[in-house]
Amino acid sequence: MFRDERRAVSFFGIAMLEDRLSSMDQPGNSAFLEKPENSHKSAPLGVDKKRQTGLSGMRAPSHSKVFWPGSDSTPSPSGPSDSPTNPEKDMDGLRKFLKRMTLLTGLLLLTAPNSGCLFVGGFANQAWVLSKFFITTPLIPVSPFFSQEVEDTMYFEERYGRVPVLEPVEGENAPLFCMDPPTPDEVMRSMPDDTKGGVPFLAEVQRNNVRIVVEPIVDSLSECRFYPMVGPARLHKCHYKCTVYFEKIKRSDWPIPFEHIDETIEVVYIDHDHLIMCTGPDGGAGG
Repeated sequence: MFRDERRAVSFFGIAMLEDRLSSMDQPGNSAFLEKPENSHKSAPLGVDKKRQTGLSGMRAPSHSKVFWPGSDSTPSPSGPSDSPTNPEKDMDGLRKFLKRMTLLTGLLLLTAPNSGCLFVGGFANQAWVLSKFFITTPLIPVSPFFSQEVEDTMYFEERYGRVPVLEPVEGENAPLFCMDPPTPDEVMRSMPDDTKGGVPFLAEVQRNNVRIVVEPIVDSLSECRFYPMVGPARLHKCHYKCTVYFEKIKRSDWPIPFEHIDETIEVVYIDHDHLIMCTGPDGGAGG
């Protein structure tokens, strides 16, 4: 009876039907009409406020709702947004996503070898071929630290690691004293290098405000004697005491940033011994 009457009513009779439905106190009607507690009128669906005022003579509350029979919507005091989520639907979405990512990964692995890219295997093959052609080891990445070590060793050996052999000094009053003190570069290279081998931003050591004091401690000339590959010569001993004052800075930026400054004093002993050729017809010590 209710459905037939709702279907037969015209658009302009919706307000009259609403008055009739509001007077009915049946539990079955709550499934189709939601009426607020503080109002005797409810707004029909599809009728705005102006039309409601002109047709029924009173203004219906704006929050009233009418649910038509056969619709999927059901009245809810808290609104449709507060409906609980479905865990099964969430799991289904996650399974679909994982299936798609697995499929894409498999397609990538299948198509990558056919694209012409050699990747790791091709690089290793080419490195082996080049090593056989040039008769050497395969290409091995080497850190610049080891290259710098070789260059520093060769530099020190060429300038400071050899014993010079000087020509004989003529005359009785010839100056035979040490005239070649160590340079600051030689002193710094002779010190234990605590600054090398660190990792940038993780473990760094620096030296600041360096001051060097050089003091001669030995200056003597030995007698003439025979030295292999040199002949008769005299050994001139020149020993120096080098005191280095500097600030040693230890710094790290990760994982715990800190900086420590230590006033440091180090002493380095450097020998500048050299040979002086002997004079005289027999190579003996002469005037």
